[in-house]
Amino acid sequence: MSKSLETNYTAEEYLEIQDSVSGAVITLQQAVDNYVETLGEYVAGEDINDTQLSHSVDRTVDALERVYDSLNSFDDMLDEENLVARIQRDDKKGFCDLEDNLERLSGGLYDEVNEFDDLLVLFEYVDRDSFEADEKHLQASSEQVEAPTKIVHNKDSIEEIRDNLEQQYERIIHTEVIARRSTEDDITFDPEPPIFRMLGDPEYKERLNKLNNGVKKLK
Repeated sequence: MSKSLETNYTAEEYLEIQDSVSGAVITLQQAVDNYVETLGEYVAGEDINDTQLSHSVDRTVDALERVYDSLNSFDDMLDEENLVARIQRDDKKGFCDLEDNLERLSGGLYDEVNEFDDLLVLFEYVDRDSFEADEKHLQASSEQVEAPTKIVHNKDSIEEIRDNLEQQYERIIHTEVIARRSTEDDITFDPEPPIFRMLGDPEYKERLNKLNNGVKKLK
């Protein structure tokens, strides 16, 4: 815990990014709620036409794009940040290079935290090493708190965001399977379900491929 503290983002700047991801996931949840209900009524032959279903798909696509854009901002922050946090363990306080600590504890298996998903791996080792953010530093209004310290402090809330996001991904995947079975028209779909509609977007290619692979496993 002896490494000096030099970071690029403040806690306030970090919180803006985390709040953006959190808000986007909530919006996605609402859009998926609407899509699941609309598709269910469409498949059941109730009073839902193609245009209404297409609008529900649009809403889901827009929400997914917002999530992906927010996650990209989060990933950019992690990639640019020097992940050194002020921590405490028992009665000792100091600086901790989170990536160096991760590499040490994982035996070299992990050595970088460049994406939102990497944080969940990091947090497993934070728990294993039994340290937490320096609470006194976090509460000292006269000192500027750095982003990495706030990230460690917000471990539980970040995990909650990820759990909710994973739940929405699973719902989208399962609903996509039903949608493809119910709207297939020769070699395409009408209306096109969300994942299928977005597959050609190069900006979100990697994230969409993960969802589409989930669909293929269930078909």
